Amino acid sequence: MLKQYDSISNHIPKHTSHKFSSFPKERERYNIAAITKMKFFKQFSNILVALSATMPGSVFTATAADVTYDFPAATASDFIVSFCVIGASDASGSSSINTLSYTALPVGNFENGLKLYGDRSYVLEGVDDDTICKDGIYLRPSKIRWHPTGTDITVNATLDNVETCATICALLDTVELTTGSYKGGFDVSLPAAGFTETDEGLSFASQPLTSYCKDVCYEEDLPQGSASGDPHFKTFNGHFFSYHGECDLVLMRSVQHDITIHIRTTRVDHPRMSYSYISNAAVQVGQDVLEVLEDGKLLINGDSFASDHDSTTARFGQYELVKTKKGSKKNIISYELDLGNGRLISIRSNTNSGMLFVDVDGDFADSKGLLGKPGSAGDDMGLYSRDGSIDMRNNWNSYGEEWQTRSGDDPMLFQKARAPQYPVGCSYDSSSSNLRHSGRRRLMDATGMSEDVASKACANAVAGKKMEFCVADLMMTGDVDLAEDPFYLQ
Repeated sequence: MLKQYDSISNHIPKHTSHKFSSFPKERERYNIAAITKMKFFKQFSNILVALSATMPGSVFTATAADVTYDFPAATASDFIVSFCVIGASDASGSSSINTLSYTALPVGNFENGLKLYGDRSYVLEGVDDDTICKDGIYLRPSKIRWHPTGTDITVNATLDNVETCATICALLDTVELTTGSYKGGFDVSLPAAGFTETDEGLSFASQPLTSYCKDVCYEEDLPQGSASGDPHFKTFNGHFFSYHGECDLVLMRSVQHDITIHIRTTRVDHPRMSYSYISNAAVQVGQDVLEVLEDGKLLINGDSFASDHDSTTARFGQYELVKTKKGSKKNIISYELDLGNGRLISIRSNTNSGMLFVDVDGDFADSKGLLGKPGSAGDDMGLYSRDGSIDMRNNWNSYGEEWQTRSGDDPMLFQKARAPQYPVGCSYDSSSSNLRHSGRRRLMDATGMSEDVASKACANAVAGKKMEFCVADLMMTGDVDLAEDPFYLQ
């Protein structure tokens, strides 16, 4: 399966301090970088030779798409929108209504005099050598306007043999956007979706056009490992298991990428329910260490950081750490560390239950720890001891104990040490301090959740193990909001 993401966001300028900054400032920098990048996109494109042999004005059929972008539904019936796609060998457009279709015109057609719409004779004006769409495939709509409110439009692109991204631009009637009664909502929804607005001097019949452009890229399905809930684990090679000991554990380490991730598990025993959860998570990249606490607080190299913004960024070594709030009640605090090349570490704290969720995406070929090593059908699918000699699959308590952190072998990433520490083994009894989290006390005092209620709350969870984990975690914690965590949903 192919994923889409905004590649330009990977090039947002880095901060020079650890202080958080709000996204609006970053967006301003992003817009400048994005416009500059797209203006000179043709310097980096290598359109297939076969396309140059295609006669101007001819129509070709799109093949299976590498990237697909679903545009926001139109919020009004009177809107004018066409598209161009740069960096693709083929492209197509479709809509949710049979009266609106798109004809793909190959590279070389986006010139002055191009007929813009299928049912009008309006022609394009103002194209020059720097026009973004000049080296793109134009998708001409069959009809200029009067489409039903709620119309959905999808653009597909087959990437050329060099680029891993295609730039998709929507061309909108500027007058309609600024003074017309019906705008389709695109003047609001497209910038909100990460599109960059620019006026290139394009027009038709003396009506100016505004371009909204965004890079849409793909990456192959990469390994993903997770730790979550009561703690449940999904290894890089697809095994699911649970481990309920209380101790510090090596979730993953990669010498090749100089990354180590530790988690701290905590047990809770109460007359109404008993369970365990991840209360702390720490990530070391090079010499820098971040730690997320169960209440969502963040430490970077021992210093505490706080922000009133729902969406903020912080500098972490050479990387950006992005904080957002998720869930219908905004009680999931999420931290994402994008290491590049598809490698992403996500740590989420549910502030109601105090549970942490950790996702590790990407190919860490030399990975060791609870998440194991990446692999697929035909590969060695084992989960091994520290010395690599014993496949410990299905011996989950022993496997968890094997990856308890050990002084001398593993660094202490957490700011405060907590018992048990090796050589004292992981504990299967809780300590009296584990009920101090106010949200957890409220949950403990509440009536237990029935399987029926939990199953309904978990209706959107992925069928199979994740659905089972979701239902079990809700029944044990009584926290219906847990079902909103992405771990269960994807």
